[in-house]
Amino acid sequence: MPTLFHALSEDALRNINQRLSLDELLTIATTGNLKSRQAAMMELFTRTTDDARRYQEKLLALWMRQEPNPLTIRLAPVLLQTLKHLDVPYQLIGLSFIKGTTNMVQGELQGYINPFLNELSNKISTDAMDFTEWHRLQDIVPLLSVTQIQQTLQLLLLHYQQQETEACNAITVLTRQLSVLQVKSLPGLQESLLHEDSWTRLVALKIVAVLAHQWNEVELAPLFAELQKNLWHPDYWVHKATLEIISALTPQWKTTQVEELLTGLQKNLQHEDGWVRDAALGTIVALAHLWNATHAERLLTGLEDNLRHQDSSVRKNTLKAISALAPLWNTSQRALLFVKAQENLKYQDSWVHQAALEAVAALAREMNPKQVDQLIFRLRKDLAYRDKQVRTNALEVISALASQWEPAHLMQLFPGLQENLQHPDSWMYAITLKTVNALAHKWSAAQLKLLFPGLQKNLQHQDSWVRKAAIETANALAHKWDVKQVEELFTGLQTGMRHQDVRVRHDALNGIVVLAHKWNAKQVEQLLTGLQEDLRGQDNQVRQNVLEAIAALASQLNATQVAQLLPDLEENMRHQNPFLTCKTALKAIATLASKLNVNQVIQILPELRNNLQHHDELVREATQNTIAALVSPLEAMEDPSSVFECIISSLHDANATPKISGWEMLLAFDNKPFSVTRYMEADQIKRVLGMAIELMNNKEHQEFFERQASAFATLLTGFVLGLEAYHSDYQAETEQLLHMVNSKDVDSMLRQIALKALNNLVIQNMQENKESVFIDAYQGSESDSTTEYSMLLCSADRKIPVPTMALVNA
Repeated sequence: MPTLFHALSEDALRNINQRLSLDELLTIATTGNLKSRQAAMMELFTRTTDDARRYQEKLLALWMRQEPNPLTIRLAPVLLQTLKHLDVPYQLIGLSFIKGTTNMVQGELQGYINPFLNELSNKISTDAMDFTEWHRLQDIVPLLSVTQIQQTLQLLLLHYQQQETEACNAITVLTRQLSVLQVKSLPGLQESLLHEDSWTRLVALKIVAVLAHQWNEVELAPLFAELQKNLWHPDYWVHKATLEIISALTPQWKTTQVEELLTGLQKNLQHEDGWVRDAALGTIVALAHLWNATHAERLLTGLEDNLRHQDSSVRKNTLKAISALAPLWNTSQRALLFVKAQENLKYQDSWVHQAALEAVAALAREMNPKQVDQLIFRLRKDLAYRDKQVRTNALEVISALASQWEPAHLMQLFPGLQENLQHPDSWMYAITLKTVNALAHKWSAAQLKLLFPGLQKNLQHQDSWVRKAAIETANALAHKWDVKQVEELFTGLQTGMRHQDVRVRHDALNGIVVLAHKWNAKQVEQLLTGLQEDLRGQDNQVRQNVLEAIAALASQLNATQVAQLLPDLEENMRHQNPFLTCKTALKAIATLASKLNVNQVIQILPELRNNLQHHDELVREATQNTIAALVSPLEAMEDPSSVFECIISSLHDANATPKISGWEMLLAFDNKPFSVTRYMEADQIKRVLGMAIELMNNKEHQEFFERQASAFATLLTGFVLGLEAYHSDYQAETEQLLHMVNSKDVDSMLRQIALKALNNLVIQNMQENKESVFIDAYQGSESDSTTEYSMLLCSADRKIPVPTMALVNA
């Protein structure tokens, strides 16, 4: 394989790598030959997503262990571009590769990692770890030795007593690194699998899940017995982790072990405790890929008995097991179970009902043509049956099997459906419409033509359930309606928008959204009148639906219509219900962003700024997205600098006191690194850079800097680079930042921000083959605090202490 890769051209390798996932690129970058590794690295460091950055950081950390270093100078331009977007530790590691100072960084790192691990060990022992610290632990895993990893895992086995996602992720990352280092086990691991404490068992199981694929037959033998015992442990998480290991190790189990497992499951299907039966059924489903037809036959009696169990949870999980084993049943077994599953459709519990429908569908997928014909014959009879429950069950089965019907099958079922569309009972009409809806993608033009009159008529039905079902069906068939039918539906949807039943109005507005691309200019104008009235109404759900309709119609609105809507949208941005109205109003404005002018953007800035400080996270996120949508249209505006002048004026109040909401807005507009300076004049940039440094010297805004550390550093760099582009002097500002880095009186978080901003400058200047302003300034500084500088603490934002002298000495 290496020979084949070596024979490929660079263009061919590039084309291949562009189609690969991040995992695949990382594998090639760490295990391939030199040429394929370099090509994979080039592609990996070119990608800009958040996931890609995590992989880039992972690869940089892995390189610290590799001699000789795989990076060649030809990758330096791509790496430099990427480093600007990474956190400080990885910037320093990357720069040390390019400058050839990796040994210095690698040696010094261990001096900081040991104290850091000691601190975390104390917190693990006292259950004091928080979210950030778990992430900090994961960050340094590639830099840890085997002994450090084993000691940390043993601490987790002995002391930690919480079920947290971040803790579990850290355990997995630590164990995977052991596997990478070809370590097969951990002292005390086997004993921990049967420990009386559930958390200890769970940690041990998670470690085994990663390491066991390296074990041979002799090492796996005792594990199987321990896993079997854990299958019946009362703790859900232990049970789940055990299942995952059994499943992952499937290729390594012997036939005798599978038989032994099956015997235990058969026994537990008859257990008097419903929880044990549930656990056994869950195991059958999870391990369905282990079973063959003989195994399924042995399980049949137990499953059939549990279909009559009084506990609804046992019934539901039995139906799920029948579905999972559907391909293994023979013809007679399938027919028997199909009838039993249909009987459970009558059960009152909705979860059992849904599981029964899924079982019916799964069993039907395995039917041969003769059985399908028999099923259709029975369904046709049931559709004409006097009893409403029988008809309802037949309609639900038809819906559940929607994806499996061929046109010939639908031809046979169509008359029965048409007949039920005329049923005098409103419920039957509504349920039939739901079936028509489920089969929407299957109907031919001729069948739709026959269905349309009844559908149109029932858009005006006096029963709100029928109207609701009719609108849902019209929406589902939207892609199939022709122009004439759309015009006829328009009247029904307009009427639905004014209906007194909120559910009908909700569905009518959904219809407006689904068919938005089909409305003409006249229809849009008619709709806007009603939509504006509802925007000023009192019902939150209707307001949300209206805002979604406006977002869907955005591409068809002209400047005059946007101007008419903007005051109402602005009003809804400040609405007190964040989930139903404010967030959706922000989304609507985001879709209209390209149609706004400078004055309109300035008009909505105050509300955007307020919402960046909103107590609800979803509103803050929606505001960030809205601002991001406004950035690109600025290029087409006549005077975008006036927008930023408005933002700059909000950075402080009349007394020159900083306003964090203004800074939040400026950072939101800088959603792509160094983007805001494209729209600002040199004097604006210099003024804001000075204000930013003043803000850093203000000790009252620690929480803001903790949240926005990386973004604020990028903003600072963008300002300096912007001044450079204008050929404006910025030496004084860089010296102020450097003073912060070296000062003992400055908080470590602010030193971190200043360092990242200066690092970005170094990288940018290296890209442009210029002497680094940062290094020149440092060498000219009177400060001799090199020890302080090299021991700069990067404790916040998931950072670890790292030395930076490698960069300065370079």
